[in-house]
Amino acid sequence: MLQQLSLKVLVAALMASSAIGCQGSDNTGATSAPPRIPLAPSLVESEVVEETPAEERAEPGETADPDHPRHALLIGCSRYDHLPKSAELRGPVNDVVMMKELLTQRFQFVPGNVITLAEAGRRNELRPLRANIEREMKRLAEIARPGSQVVVYFSGHGAQQPNDNPDDPDDAEPDGLDELLLPADIKPDKDSDSPTVPNAITDDELRVWLNAIQKKGASIWAIIDACHSGTAIRGTEVKRQVATEMLISRKALEKAKPVHRATRGVSADGSAFDFDEHAGGIVAIYAAQPHEPTIELPLPIDAENGEWRGLLTYNLVKVLTSSKTPITYTELVQRIHQEYVTTLGRLGPVPLVEGNDRNREVLGTTEWPERSRLILQVEKPGRLKVNAGRLHGLTPQTILAVFPPAGKESSGPLGYVTVKRSGMTDATVVPATFDDKEPPSEGFANGCRCEIARREYGDMRLRVAIDVPKSEESTQSTWRQQLTERASRDGSVFELVDDPARAQWLVRTINQNEVVLLPAEGWVQSPGDDKTPTFGPAPIDDMLDDWLTDRLSKIARASSLLKISGEMTGERQRGLLSSLFGKDSTDLRVELRDLKSEDDVEGKPMEWQRGGLSLEDGSIIALRIHNASKHAVDFTVLFVDSSFGIDAVFPDSQTVVDNRLAPGASFTVGPLAIDATSTGLEHLVVIGVKAEGTPVDFSWLSQPALEQARAVDLGLETANPLGKLFQHALFGSGQTRGLKAANTGSVAVQAISWQSLPRTKP
Repeated sequence: MLQQLSLKVLVAALMASSAIGCQGSDNTGATSAPPRIPLAPSLVESEVVEETPAEERAEPGETADPDHPRHALLIGCSRYDHLPKSAELRGPVNDVVMMKELLTQRFQFVPGNVITLAEAGRRNELRPLRANIEREMKRLAEIARPGSQVVVYFSGHGAQQPNDNPDDPDDAEPDGLDELLLPADIKPDKDSDSPTVPNAITDDELRVWLNAIQKKGASIWAIIDACHSGTAIRGTEVKRQVATEMLISRKALEKAKPVHRATRGVSADGSAFDFDEHAGGIVAIYAAQPHEPTIELPLPIDAENGEWRGLLTYNLVKVLTSSKTPITYTELVQRIHQEYVTTLGRLGPVPLVEGNDRNREVLGTTEWPERSRLILQVEKPGRLKVNAGRLHGLTPQTILAVFPPAGKESSGPLGYVTVKRSGMTDATVVPATFDDKEPPSEGFANGCRCEIARREYGDMRLRVAIDVPKSEESTQSTWRQQLTERASRDGSVFELVDDPARAQWLVRTINQNEVVLLPAEGWVQSPGDDKTPTFGPAPIDDMLDDWLTDRLSKIARASSLLKISGEMTGERQRGLLSSLFGKDSTDLRVELRDLKSEDDVEGKPMEWQRGGLSLEDGSIIALRIHNASKHAVDFTVLFVDSSFGIDAVFPDSQTVVDNRLAPGASFTVGPLAIDATSTGLEHLVVIGVKAEGTPVDFSWLSQPALEQARAVDLGLETANPLGKLFQHALFGSGQTRGLKAANTGSVAVQAISWQSLPRTKP
């Protein structure tokens, strides 16, 4: 009988206040939160932009079709006319391009019906100015019809201002603040007593505009890739947030009467714009929870030439582009968060979904368009490309099997190609020798079909940057040299990079005597928390190199485990494995269940909520595992805690059990208790492999045993292809990070992630 397992979270040390900062912080480094005080509204006059016919607002060569049921407004604010140059963003101009390609290519929007307001040397009437945005929102309300599908997208800065109508019960703001979207022509006014930001768009205004579209019987999908109230210990990424103090005078804030309101927290009801839950035909997706910052960064994360993009937008497009099966808006947000955690190795943020249509299929398509097969294109002799890239899951060094063009029979592949360079939507490939088969001497014909033969998971070493001021570089030369030497050794699971923008973790000095270790996105501090998780501070002495190496190795191994889990889970969700192996693939169905007590043997399934999955301290859960495969499966359950420890949950080192699950059989692991002595992101990873011979388990991946496991013969574990992949990735025992497609089809890996929260006080 299984004993209750305590999922213990290590207590992290507090970061010194000198390392804390965010936009709008004072020169001491302490974050200055906007005062929670409402003021009376004031009239806002925006620039008047001359009306332009719809056909002239479309891109050159595109024609609008007002009778078509699908319309979109894409807003990307990169340059702000009246803000400092430091407030400019680089991602929105790329975001709107990605969104337009997604809507026109994947969801059959008429290109002329997708209006883009963005910066790119455009005429004034096509810039993201307040008047232009209002004009286009009202135009959407005019042309909307019953059955229309309308997409409204905003990428840029967000902010807050005091609630313009604090006494109105229908305009309740829990924190006394209106959420703002900032068009390019906002006009900060820090010299007057006005509590409002001229030309900003408030949440109230946005609701009115969207409601006018709803009343026409249209369905709306709103996407907000902007910050609102999130604060964090600053990392290296750019926050899409402008502090209130940059927009409104301190005098206006101080004159306002205080109102006692609860601060927005991490409850399931928290959101940024609070759309009416009872109004049908609308769903909204936000980049982050109200207490989290929204960021942009160079993407793809592992590409040296990655372009700046919004984290939400990039992953939203990636999930929808690569999926072969229909998904709901809630499932979309869940998979976006999974991309953050597992593929990118991030701790946050958690995207948010709200609206009564959140469980409806994305854009309501009843017939999901099949993604075209991978087609080989011969651009010229010796230059080959395929019509898929990073957004479709193709990574450099992935090997593709090449078959004759459609309509021509073949007993097997003509040969193989390797992905040399992977772009966003296409990839350059070169002929390769694989499975002892040489490339054909006559080359490959244009239009040949391709299938993945070996999936490459890439270099999983943790990218670390030493982020210190120039004035302090002399104080860290010794330990930096030592850490560089450690990173260059064979078997190192981390590497040092010069550009902090490409790093996943930062080593940062907080004074001349101490350093801390923090993620590149920074540490987000939830409302009410009096502690901030971090590694450190640690003294700069002869032991610092050992301290950093130990913690970086621990983080790297846990991150690699989660990345492999996420990549394999994503392949299964995207339908890639079922298309290759059909019903012969390994299929484990995993369900997290909420138990009322340790004696509860059934419980109820836990589903992704609009604000993510959260578990309070003291919660009792169980993991139900069902084998839907045609064959038996050996399974292992691992727990990754918020401090990157890895524990074997089943089978564990103290218990001898049978971990082989027959076809059609189910097994419950639990009860398990959540012991959240500190809060953070935690995970259960389920690994299943097709049963062949002696049962295989992966409990040897538990963190305390990693060094010992690398030094001994792991026997059957390393004979298993998945075991070899884990050993190479987690122990740095080789540069190979790939798995043959046939082996991928014989395994099933799934990660379930949640936020551990302190118990809610009665």
